[in-house]
Amino acid sequence: MGAEPEVLAEVPFFQTLDEQERAALAERVVTVNKPAGTTLFNYGDPGDSLYIVRAGEVEIFFKNDTGERIVLETAGAGDFFGELSLLDGGARTASAVVTKDLQAVVVDRADLESFLRVRPAAAMELLTAAGRRQLGIEKANWDRMVLAIRKVLHARG
Repeated sequence: MGAEPEVLAEVPFFQTLDEQERAALAERVVTVNKPAGTTLFNYGDPGDSLYIVRAGEVEIFFKNDTGERIVLETAGAGDFFGELSLLDGGARTASAVVTKDLQAVVVDRADLESFLRVRPAAAMELLTAAGRRQLGIEKANWDRMVLAIRKVLHARG
């Protein structure tokens, strides 16, 4: 089932489209409603779609080698996630779980490619988000490493 064009108009990522372009894209994308606690995808799953949050929240995270859950982002209304796997064609680099009842627009790879052909400047927004997420991963790793070093130094007294 497609989304209403007005729904896409509320999403900052699609506000550059004119009414006809939004209507054409709205026919192709899907709107989903998921309750809190739903897993949208897991680390390593095929990356075949991008999610744009209309309402609710989704926690994006991965587990490190010790099983510790590292939260990269909590996506809320207007945010999007899942773009990394669409950009590189690889597997999911994180997991996504709904933390507050979700309404989202789901865009698959073919739909995203069509959108970017119409609005190539939007690719910069995707790249910016991907870069921001990568910096978040690096910062989380750095913070954990510093904490581990402090614990070792403190234990040694």
